[in-house]
Amino acid sequence: MKYKTAPKSIHFVGKGRVHRVDFSEDTQGDVFTFPEELYSGSEAEVQLLHSLIFFRTGAHPILKPSAADLVDLTEMLIQVRKALKTNSLDVSKFLFLAFLARLREAYSKKVAQPASESSSEFIAFRNAIKLSGLETNNIDEIADSLKIQVTRLNQICKRETGKTALQLLHERKVLGAKRMLVYTSKQIKEVSLECGFVDVAYFNRFFKKHTSLSPSQFKAEYKSTNE
Repeated sequence: MKYKTAPKSIHFVGKGRVHRVDFSEDTQGDVFTFPEELYSGSEAEVQLLHSLIFFRTGAHPILKPSAADLVDLTEMLIQVRKALKTNSLDVSKFLFLAFLARLREAYSKKVAQPASESSSEFIAFRNAIKLSGLETNNIDEIADSLKIQVTRLNQICKRETGKTALQLLHERKVLGAKRMLVYTSKQIKEVSLECGFVDVAYFNRFFKKHTSLSPSQFKAEYKSTNE
C-alpha cells in the first residue's frame, strides 16, 4: 500500500511494521521514534498502546489535524523531547502519554471509525466522567445515570481498554492532578479537593500509588526539567 505525504500531516507506523519512506529533495518534516525507555511493559501500558486506533492494522495511517490541533501537538512534542534530554523519566512518560492521548483525540475528530453498541456505551461513559468533573468517586452513580449495570459497564471498559471503569476514573483523576500540578499555581491541598479528596494525606497516597511519586516530588521534578 502506498501513501502520499501531504503538508502539515502526521503519518503513523506501528511497531514492527515493514515500511519504506521515499523523501523528495524539498521534503521538510520530523521523525519521532517512540523511546523504549518510556515503557515498562506493564499491562496498563500495553493496553494503552492497544487503544491507539491509528497503530492498528487496517487503520488509516495519516492524520491531517486542524490548525489548532497541530499547534497543540507540536508544542507537546517539543516538551516531550525537552524532558527526554534531561533524563527525567517520570515527567517524560507523563508528557509522552499526554501527547498520545492528544493525538488520539485529534485522530478521532478526523478519521471516522465504525461504532458498535458497546463502543457507543463506552463513549457515553467517557463523556459522563468528563462532565461529572474530577471530584466524582462513585462508579455506581455514573452507571445509574447511563442506565447500565456496573457489571456490564466494567465488561465494556475491559473490552475497549483492558481496564475497569474505576481504573479509568482513577486514571483520569491522576492525569487531571498532574496537569494542575504542572500547569497551574494551585497548592496540593487545592488539587486534592478538586480531585475529590478532602484528606490531603489520602490524596498523597493515592497519587503516589499511581505514579511512584508524591505530588510535591512530581511537581519539583517537572520544574527542574524546565529551568
